[in-house]
Amino acid sequence: MIRSEGFFMIRELRSKGWTIRAISDETGYNHKTIRKYLNT
Repeated sequence: MIRSEGFFMIRELRSKGWTIRAISDETGYNHKTIRKYLNT
């Protein structure tokens, strides 16, 4: 489960054009988890 600040950070990085893999490397979350939260 991602805390709210992590969720907003993921959304912000994605809006800046980061790839899911790059966000995963930066945050330490699994790329499948990031994809799930971006699709919600």
